Amino acid sequence: MGFNADASRIALPRGKVFFARKNLTTGVLDPLIHLGNCSKLEFGTIGDDIAEILDFTSFSPTPLTRISKKRAPEFPITLMECNPDNLKLVFMGDAGAAFTQASGGSATAEALAGGAKIGAIYKLAKRGSVVSGVGISAMTIKKAGAALSAQSDFTIVDAINGIIQCVAMTSTGLVAGDALTADYTYPVITTPLNVVLGGYVPRIEGQLLYVGTSNVGPVHQLDIWNCSIASDGAYPFIASDPVEFGLKVTVLTAAGHTELFTVTELELS
Repeated sequence: MGFNADASRIALPRGKVFFARKNLTTGVLDPLIHLGNCSKLEFGTIGDDIAEILDFTSFSPTPLTRISKKRAPEFPITLMECNPDNLKLVFMGDAGAAFTQASGGSATAEALAGGAKIGAIYKLAKRGSVVSGVGISAMTIKKAGAALSAQSDFTIVDAINGIIQCVAMTSTGLVAGDALTADYTYPVITTPLNVVLGGYVPRIEGQLLYVGTSNVGPVHQLDIWNCSIASDGAYPFIASDPVEFGLKVTVLTAAGHTELFTVTELELS
């Protein structure tokens, strides 16, 4: 009997990753969500296998005993899709009330935080619409309810995101630190904007499912019955490369299961 390499066992790992989030109050699982394009899902462990206790009564300490310690299985994931469900996981968050402007209208006497200051930038409460391309407009800056004599002291620098700037203080009676308000108009936003409440939950737990899709070598299904998820590394808001961000999946014990997870070979391509 020879010992030959088996080309059919050479795998090109590809697959889809799903996660069902657990309600930490009720213990009930949400439906599975697809985490989208993941460039990495790996198995590893954290913790020490063995603690070695030395015999310090000896001139040349030798191992007195070795104590087995628990190691926790861990599955680092690298995600690429910046959808709201993924952001809730990486930011330890939950969904907030969607931002809406169900109808266009006018804002009146909106306070500008910090008061008057040349070069100061102010973010207004309302915004323009990316879809329609209509931004905030018809802005009037006021002091004590009266319009400034030189409205050119303030300019809209980003009409879509509702950002204005104080570029001068030539208006009669206007001095640094004066309390100011803004009147302006804003458009309707027909599609609600998703809001993620970052740092909103102490921990995230649930079930993870991986289904292999490769057409080369063994194809596996991974079922993790209970796990915690936390951010692993940085989330890039500014970068020169496409966004990738990590999640650390730590396997936990699960009621009804003596094993922590199962790996099932589905087929050989």
